[in-house]
Amino acid sequence: MFRKIVETILSKGFTALCNLFTLLITAKYLGAHGRGEMAIFVLGVSIVGIIQNIFSGSILTYLTPNYPIRNLIVLSSMWNILISCTTPFILVYFDLFPAIYIYDLVNLSLILGSITLLQNILLGLEAINKQNIIEVTKAFTSTLFLLVFIVIFRFYSIQSVIDALYWSYAITLGVAVICIALHPRRTSNTLFSTRKLVHYFFSFGTQMQLNNISQMINYRFCYYLIEKKIGLSALGIFSVTTSLIEVVWIICKSISAIHYSKSVNLNNTNQRVRLTQQLSKMSLLLTFPAILVLLIIPNDVFSWLFGKDFTNFKPLFISLAPGALLLAVFTLFNHHFSGIGKNMINLKASIVGNIITICVGIAAIDSIGMLAGGIATSLGYSGMFIYLLIQFNRMYQLPLNWLRISGREVKTIFDLKEFQL
Repeated sequence: MFRKIVETILSKGFTALCNLFTLLITAKYLGAHGRGEMAIFVLGVSIVGIIQNIFSGSILTYLTPNYPIRNLIVLSSMWNILISCTTPFILVYFDLFPAIYIYDLVNLSLILGSITLLQNILLGLEAINKQNIIEVTKAFTSTLFLLVFIVIFRFYSIQSVIDALYWSYAITLGVAVICIALHPRRTSNTLFSTRKLVHYFFSFGTQMQLNNISQMINYRFCYYLIEKKIGLSALGIFSVTTSLIEVVWIICKSISAIHYSKSVNLNNTNQRVRLTQQLSKMSLLLTFPAILVLLIIPNDVFSWLFGKDFTNFKPLFISLAPGALLLAVFTLFNHHFSGIGKNMINLKASIVGNIITICVGIAAIDSIGMLAGGIATSLGYSGMFIYLLIQFNRMYQLPLNWLRISGREVKTIFDLKEFQL
């Protein structure tokens, strides 16, 4: 299992490098205002994706071990089409997305939703390498086409970003279809019932996505707040800062992807708990130095990389760092509860984070500006982490200090032989 984690971290590390290169290109050539426009567009795609994921998100990973893959794909695809053709118009109606790009949002959401559902099925099959190939393809091609349109052809506009996404998503979908087609066929022992399957999608899938919607508020509420209160240029600066701090999340995202894939295929409760504990400590141990490195990079380096619009990142980094560190463990707890069907616990944790993020953000935005976004986001993450830690300890009657890592324990954290199936 540790080999799979390393491979996933490497693939997500490559993805992070591509995303960093994308960040450099867009910040350098589009400026703070262009980055703000891009942030709003990408946020629109993310919102549509969250609703699509009621049928095509983690619920597919949860159901794949027990249900026919073809039926899962058909039902998920039908839902994706419905959501892609309706949600963008709702976002435009409520002035949450620019009307000029509405049909681009429809098309890109439909393609990306198809990619996501195939990736989650592969996770459910524990086909981690194929899932990683799809992720790397998406990151590499999006960066490549951005380089072509913006740097080579010199089209300095948000339309270049949209065109790059069209080409990238189309190629990635082709790779995803090939990956799922080449995977060995398997038979399901579960008696198939469309009605029962749809019930699972709406019950468990809705719970999971309500949690993700709530988490999206924690992640991105401050985007809308900054855009409305300060403007697109300020949002551009804030979005670049959050994108940089989120680079360290490749560690916890890589570990949690393996964790969830393995967890839904484990039947032993004690093993699930020990797996969550061990991977939580691993995530914490690897994330801390990554955040530390990011914090010690001088402001001048960022100004040189991203241009004159982007200065004085340090206060924003410091405000986001504590939450980013705690999120490295929160993500593992979140996937643990999802893997055992306790999605309401995750939802309650996210709501706690929502209340903190919204209240702090609104109260502080007028007095301290963009910094309010970082503080509100970090406090929201902290609230979510504390709630899930309490619930995890209470459910399994664990001591409060189990997350403490001793010097002797460091040597054994990376030994995962117990969890090989």
